[in-house]
Amino acid sequence: AALAARRADEPWRRSLARVWPLGLAALAWAARWLGAVAGHASARQAVAWDAGGVAAAFVHLAQVALGLAWRRGAETRFLGLLPPLLPLALALAAVLLAGRVRRADPATRPAVSPVALGLAWALLGVVPITAVASAWSSYYYLFALCGLALALGAALAPRRRAVALVVLALLAWGSENGRRLDEFITAPGAWTTQSHVNRYYVERGASLARRYLDQLRALRPTLPPRSTLFFGGLPGFIAFQTADGPLLRWAYRDSSLRSYFLMQFSAERYRRGPALAFVVRQDSLAEIPLDSPLLQSFAATAMISERPQVALDLLALPAIWGADSSAAPYWRAWPRWALGDTAGAKHDLRSLGMTLDAGPTPELARVMEAVTAGDTARALAVMVTAVPRHALDADAHSVLGALLERQPGSEASAAVEAYAATLLAPQAARHWWLMTVVQLKVQRYEEALRSVDRFFALGGSDPQTMMEARRLRDWLAARSPGGAKVQEALRGGPGLPR
Repeated sequence: AALAARRADEPWRRSLARVWPLGLAALAWAARWLGAVAGHASARQAVAWDAGGVAAAFVHLAQVALGLAWRRGAETRFLGLLPPLLPLALALAAVLLAGRVRRADPATRPAVSPVALGLAWALLGVVPITAVASAWSSYYYLFALCGLALALGAALAPRRRAVALVVLALLAWGSENGRRLDEFITAPGAWTTQSHVNRYYVERGASLARRYLDQLRALRPTLPPRSTLFFGGLPGFIAFQTADGPLLRWAYRDSSLRSYFLMQFSAERYRRGPALAFVVRQDSLAEIPLDSPLLQSFAATAMISERPQVALDLLALPAIWGADSSAAPYWRAWPRWALGDTAGAKHDLRSLGMTLDAGPTPELARVMEAVTAGDTARALAVMVTAVPRHALDADAHSVLGALLERQPGSEASAAVEAYAATLLAPQAARHWWLMTVVQLKVQRYEEALRSVDRFFALGGSDPQTMMEARRLRDWLAARSPGGAKVQEALRGGPGLPR
């Protein structure tokens, strides 16, 4: 603003004094912004500067202005698009009917030319975007585009009108290309060919949110006051569930309602009133009973999803175990260990009569012989009794987990054993391979991708397992944010397995 209002030969002090109210407003916003970033971990994670991100933020200014957005395999799709004909015709007519440019009076000429002012405006408008370049979206550039439009208009004004008409037509063509893009990028990244949020993102998200809301109302026309709903399996990149459930409160006209993702579970949220759970299956919302087996599976999933506090909150619920269950302290020990409460974890294990021995477990040799002979039942029976005698031996937990993983109905127990193995020996690659397998079974693809990457980073295993791991990694990468299958699913093609 100071640059725009600056007069020729005017001291900078006077130029800045003229816009001090705007500076005061900027300082107020800066204080609010700093408070928000300091008070929220997610905000601190979203804000980051690096040289690549800074450069990308400025490159995307030109990309957004020209409408240069494309998806893999459809780089020339824009050639089949026409610009919006009626708006373009009106704009072209306005250019044709515009009067000639008159030279400014030297006495009133501004200190900065309109072209330079527009470019400065555009570049300064990009500066805030450099802080969030990895999540950039086209609409972030609206303010900067105003400056770019000023610079472009000023540069074209003294030229032949035919030049302005061609430039305007090309800009309209590019704008239509960006508006018609049938995909958006789903993974963080500063150097992407697509915006993270665009028209298709908004329309798709609104359509899915409307569908699931209609299904929820059909399942539950009314909700008791102070109900808390937990959602799982929602397609990524829609705003059906955000924060603590504003959409739910609006839909049911009840300010006492709350909603969260299943992996945001806590005992406090569960106990505040009636608790209900819903998951998306085959693109339809279904209610699931919060019974003991389901809560146990949620607790195991929370462990292998790197959410030990969620697992502890679930395991603290009276409804999850019977009064005489011996599994409760055993399962509880491992998220306690992950949270640094090793004393509490050892107390839980001792309460079950387990021996806190770190191995090696001598029974493993017999187990391997039984597995080689194809007698997995005998191997499992041996390991079930061996683990309590060597409760801190990561290899014992890993072998037991591998055996349980092949037993139908034992997926949750296998996940707990894999979790224990990675906690006790995080530098052993073989345990992360087992963790990858159990995460894959419950469709935690992003976590499984991180686990298989850690498996490779720690040296991997035998050649056959390494080959299988590479194939699996490619499969997981395609089904993780930004992967080919995820992007394909956005366009209505074959989606992710549910």
